[in-house]
Amino acid sequence: MRKKIKLGDVIEISTIKGNAYAQYVFNDNEYGQLIRILPGIYKTYPSDIKKIVEMKELYFVFYPLSISVRQNRVKIISNEKIPSYLEKKPILRRPGNRESNGKVLNWWIIDNDREYSVKNLNDKQVKYSLAVIVSFDLLEDKILTGWMPEDEI
Repeated sequence: MRKKIKLGDVIEISTIKGNAYAQYVFNDNEYGQLIRILPGIYKTYPSDIKKIVEMKELYFVFYPLSISVRQNRVKIISNEKIPSYLEKKPILRRPGNRESNGKVLNWWIIDNDREYSVKNLNDKQVKYSLAVIVSFDLLEDKILTGWMPEDEI
């Protein structure tokens, strides 16, 4: 089993409900490895992994993929072509200032090398994935609960 990751790798994430799949699509100098979370949880190994990879992702997360592969937390199952719309990093968002109760006062939109602040997210921006690094346990929880970026406003 290969332990060195490369762009396009498709990984299997074992959960208590079945296996989920993701694809490594980008490496960021600040955040690390960006993966796209693919739709579905599968009780048995899918007959055509390429069809799953061709589906529109649910969202993106930064994830310590190389460490997780070495520790056997996830398994590389194939390497597939990255969708052409991902030739550059997708637009992401992150929370800015917060009130003492945790309410977000503004958001930072990260559009490749450009960052800008907005007070309120519009309908398109609320669907942008969050620029956060998640652990294996948090990733598994997001997958199992059906979490989506628009849940985080």
